[in-house]
Amino acid sequence: MELFQPNLPWERSLWGFGFELSNLELLEACDALRLGHLSEASLRNLLSTIKAQIGPDPALENRQKQTLQDRLKEPPRSGGEAYHSIRQLTESIASTYVLQWAHVVSNGTNKPYQPERFAKSVAAFILDKGFSSAFVFNEWFKPYLTNETVTIALPNFLEELHRLVAANPSRNFEVLVAFQRTPSVRPPGWLTPAQVITWLTEQHHSISGVRPSGGMLLEVEARDPYAAAEAARTILRRYSARAELGAKDPINLLNELWVKDFPTVHPLNHAPRGVRVEALSREQQIFSKESETPIGRRVDAAIELLAHMEDKSPAAAIAGGWGAIEGLLADPSNRSSAAEYLAPLVACSLPRAELTALSYKIQKEHPELISELPGCTVNRERALMVARAIANGNPMPLRRDADQAAIRRIQRILSNPTPELKAIRELIASAFQRLYRQRNLILHGGFTSSIALAGSLRTASKLAGAGMDRIVHGLYVNNVEPLELVARANLGIDLIDPNHPERCVDLLGA
Repeated sequence: MELFQPNLPWERSLWGFGFELSNLELLEACDALRLGHLSEASLRNLLSTIKAQIGPDPALENRQKQTLQDRLKEPPRSGGEAYHSIRQLTESIASTYVLQWAHVVSNGTNKPYQPERFAKSVAAFILDKGFSSAFVFNEWFKPYLTNETVTIALPNFLEELHRLVAANPSRNFEVLVAFQRTPSVRPPGWLTPAQVITWLTEQHHSISGVRPSGGMLLEVEARDPYAAAEAARTILRRYSARAELGAKDPINLLNELWVKDFPTVHPLNHAPRGVRVEALSREQQIFSKESETPIGRRVDAAIELLAHMEDKSPAAAIAGGWGAIEGLLADPSNRSSAAEYLAPLVACSLPRAELTALSYKIQKEHPELISELPGCTVNRERALMVARAIANGNPMPLRRDADQAAIRRIQRILSNPTPELKAIRELIASAFQRLYRQRNLILHGGFTSSIALAGSLRTASKLAGAGMDRIVHGLYVNNVEPLELVARANLGIDLIDPNHPERCVDLLGA
């Protein structure tokens, strides 16, 4: 359930796509290769990621895996037999994917599975369908959290999820947009102020403080009302861009959106995507002067570009975000290498991020477990104390399942650091490679409606912020340039001493 909660930290969020969207992205990439918008190397990278994802997925039957693997030996030709076979088989499996997980869970002894893989596979599958996390959490999961008398066995819950997904297909929603000031060019279907108030009253919304100059109704296609509001925001961004270029005045709207037949009032602005570079604040760089060094100026430019990932339109966010990464890290002869260089910085940051968060949970819930925690002045000390306690097998009876899952992740890293960190690095690199593919579709093909566009931002934005945070910290605290820090990260992953696993806290230095 945590995976659907808002404001998850980057280390606990979803980094990848689920089964269905991964395959559909591959087919779209095959079409883009035919049109010259993606390279064959980029397509092969995606193909490798998908094959690695399919192999260990316990929800897929062996015959389904084998059939897919047979079609994935080489990049499918757009419109070819393998291309259509993958599409048809993907659609068939997706129609019962959650039910297949229910079968796995109910037969766990015969078909073992990792609970974390299960949770991430199902969560990604649902979000990839176009459901908003707020809708799933508030409407489907919250009743089980707020009412302790409501219980359900996990296989039965998955059967219910399957039913809910099927019962909420993509459909049309009507969204009311109210203007604060009448635009110089009125949209079709313009509503007078009285008509706006009448619509709100008939929908049983409060009209207290609502002072529109007029309005319009947008018809959008979405899976749920929250997603409908997000679709309306995307349309309004497009209208605003047109108005900035072609009208006398910008579009001025009230700060709310209303979806017909749904009681929740939605904010006009997009929710932030969670791109955080907190080293700028910690190191007093918010109001610093422009750097006098070439690398400092490049980092300044990268931060400015990365800011687009937080709240700009999807196309601008991806173009700006990748521009920030490429400008700092890419090899001139291989632009995609920036994805492989940023990934180890994020991977090496994960142990300390998880351990620091756990330290505060331990201090709050069980202060007796590590009594020295309140005296720690820096997060590194806190993380080291928790790492040593976990490595020594000390019990950590934290209340939330999500925290127990984090402890298990850290246990795996501490017991087998290099292989585990390499696997994390690969997952993160895949998210950045996806961002790079989307950037190419946008800038080379002018394609802003990719099936993977929204998901790419959902999976990569927080990771990009975490990586840039390490770059800023490395430069302003340790005077280490970005690629030098990348080298340190990769060596740290390769050479960490398994006899001293707590050193995973210091993979990037202080």
